[in-house]
Amino acid sequence: MTDANEKSVDVTLAFTAMRRFLSEYWIRGGRESDDLADLLSSLDTGRRADSDPLDIALYRDWERICEELLNARNN
Repeated sequence: MTDANEKSVDVTLAFTAMRRFLSEYWIRGGRESDDLADLLSSLDTGRRADSDPLDIALYRDWERICEELLNARNN
């Protein structure tokens, strides 16, 4: 079995994993957080023909953060 630290995913898959993680957290919490529900709605990629999230600015923030982290890891 591969060490979890050796695995890598692309930015899109990582975004999908983050959305799923937050969704499951929200469900386990009884769906009581309106803020988290709003965030999940904004990150939803199933409502647009191009599969981009509804709030593309949040996705651009995600891409920027991933780039910063990758750069920091490689330096």
